[in-house]
Amino acid sequence: MAGDKTRPSAFITGTSSGIGHALSHYYLSEGWIVYGLSRRCSEDLETYEHFHHQSIDLREANGFSERFLDILPHGQTVDLVVLNAGVLGHFGDVRETTIENLQETMMVNVWSNKVIFDELRRREVALRQVVAISSGASVNGNRGWSGYSISKAALNMFVKLLAAENPRVHFSSLAPGLVDTEIQETLCNLPIDERFPALEVLRSKRHTPEMPSAEDAAILLAKVIRELPDQCASGDYVDIRKLAARNDNSRATR
Repeated sequence: MAGDKTRPSAFITGTSSGIGHALSHYYLSEGWIVYGLSRRCSEDLETYEHFHHQSIDLREANGFSERFLDILPHGQTVDLVVLNAGVLGHFGDVRETTIENLQETMMVNVWSNKVIFDELRRREVALRQVVAISSGASVNGNRGWSGYSISKAALNMFVKLLAAENPRVHFSSLAPGLVDTEIQETLCNLPIDERFPALEVLRSKRHTPEMPSAEDAAILLAKVIRELPDQCASGDYVDIRKLAARNDNSRATR
């Protein structure tokens, strides 16, 4: 497959639903080429001429062959990589979470990204910007998020290390704020448990402007992603809510 050098391109993981699906729609509608990676391909994305998909289960990333990214031509330039794929894992106290569940969560949320990045390098794909979708859970330590919080904290450091090793590429970990995705659906449908007050906060914000749909969030995310190289140092963790507040304060003082 020959790459179209006249169009910007994005490589996005987790394109079957949620933020990855919405970002794919956004970039495709803007004329980008999108290379998507997920367990299943969304039929609506397949209607785009410039969408190229590979079905893969990131839980099995440790056993991938060297040819698992055949959708990307050797030596291709990719303007944007969005490492979005992730799983919630078991919600509950750490002591209730099995090692097996933690390992699976870490594989999808962290180690699969190493496998992907190593293969991009092996294929000599020229990268310009890499954004890993992180979470406020990586820093706030709310009870119940257990493996998810651990994995997203590890993802932040993984990105920071990649930035140090690859100074010509801009890296960032981006917490997208509250977005109404399948993970939120799962969390909001969990039984009420006084041990986890953060869940009540999520429930109260669902179906309000404070928790937009993935499609609405993608518009803001794409704008923020475009501005990240000018807004933060490579390797930084950025929370979109704090970034927006900082920009508002900056405009107010001009």
